[in-house]
Amino acid sequence: MANDAAIMSFDDSCTHAYGCRAIPSRTYAQAVWLAVTRRVKFPTQLTPRQRWLSYFLLEKPMDQCAQCGAKLLPDIPNVPRVACSCGSTIRVLSRTADESLKTSNSLSWKQTRPGTHGHGYLDDQGNVTSVTEKPTPKNEQDGQAICERLVNWLNRSTPVYGEPVAGSEKEVDWLAPALHQDGENLLMQVVRAETEEEFWCRVAQAGQARREITVAEAADLLINAVRHKKQRYSDQVRAKLVLVVDSGRSPAYTFQPVVDAFKTKYATECAESGYRSVYVVGPNNELVYKIHPSNPAS
Repeated sequence: MANDAAIMSFDDSCTHAYGCRAIPSRTYAQAVWLAVTRRVKFPTQLTPRQRWLSYFLLEKPMDQCAQCGAKLLPDIPNVPRVACSCGSTIRVLSRTADESLKTSNSLSWKQTRPGTHGHGYLDDQGNVTSVTEKPTPKNEQDGQAICERLVNWLNRSTPVYGEPVAGSEKEVDWLAPALHQDGENLLMQVVRAETEEEFWCRVAQAGQARREITVAEAADLLINAVRHKKQRYSDQVRAKLVLVVDSGRSPAYTFQPVVDAFKTKYATECAESGYRSVYVVGPNNELVYKIHPSNPAS
């Protein structure tokens, strides 16, 4: 009877605190109570709402705001996401619980990042999956949107540049005029994160292309994009250009571990490429990373 009373109290407190009426059920509440107090195995079948509650009750890692880094509870299934106190609704991490969830083991996770006609996935083992779908971009189709995101990111604290316009010189794809007399115009050259023609042929023919790689291999593909453009221009020209690596259709290259791996392995080579600076720009304004010059504030 004492146990029954405790279980009912536990169930009522969850209902009161989280609005999960009828979740957990009496049977599930008992399993959770035993899992917390006696460290026994969890039920093998968990509903989505039960999984969400499990994260909180068992003190598993929480999601993180992509803008300010605040720790946030995972989303509740079928409930609209609540914005962080900073106003952002973008999350850095989403997790899924498998049926083998136990209180004694760490919870595996898989992060999903949607893009423009593509998706990226990262798991806790450092495996990266990049999926790109039709339609394929034509020429410099995405260039303006990507450069606008970079300018918005650079202007996030204080307006420094105006709206990008098409460049009048062959080596300049887009130009963002400086807003102050002592400032320099932002001369941008755009390159796709995926530079292999064979990759884009697969997208066009099969409707989709997929890469299953490691974080380190994703960093290797990013440096290939930098090398691809370096071959086309002289040192003098590159010194005044900002290279913008377009990852809008390949958001897998914007995961933080990929960016960190790139900086660790290729910071010197990227600096020697001679560009004024290099950025990786993803499918929204919050997914912008400065990879050269590389410093803690980047």
